[in-house]
Amino acid sequence: PKAADFYQALITLFPNSPIAWNSQIKLARLYEQMGRWQDALVVLTNMIQGGNEPSAQLLLGRMWLHGIRNVEAAQPLYQALANQPLPTTQGWEVRLRLAECHILREQYAAAQNILRPIAEGNGNFKAEARKLIGDSYLFDGRFEDAIKEYKSVLDITSAEAVSNDALDGIVLIQSNSDYNHEPLK
Repeated sequence: PKAADFYQALITLFPNSPIAWNSQIKLARLYEQMGRWQDALVVLTNMIQGGNEPSAQLLLGRMWLHGIRNVEAAQPLYQALANQPLPTTQGWEVRLRLAECHILREQYAAAQNILRPIAEGNGNFKAEARKLIGDSYLFDGRFEDAIKEYKSVLDITSAEAVSNDALDGIVLIQSNSDYNHEPLK
């Protein structure tokens, strides 16, 4: 709480400055860590209304998608960002989160169309793209395809959190393989 007060004071003392912008981002991330989603949304919404800030929009999308879990609010935000010229890393991040929105809305083909170029490339997001493709197969009931994608994640890396998620997916499918995967369906 004292850190939040400190960032609020910086925002008030130095409005419309890089100090205020950095403080707003840090304040939003602090609110995210504290689980104060509505406060974070207010800060980020004010930043976005003040100008087109892709990093603030990305953080806002993450709040909607992973914090508040409102896919309907996150997807249009990511769709708008996907149509903007962004630095490479932010562009890949936007595409991954947009694909995640499609998966959660049961639009598996759309998600896979977004993810395939990332998964077949050589970038840092290749493993996560493969894992999300595996998730799309899992939720679509294509369990063998899901296992194949999850195993490809393990071929790429075994040290990242995404590989642990892939292992969890494999174990989930294999532990429910009896009765023709009825428990998973």
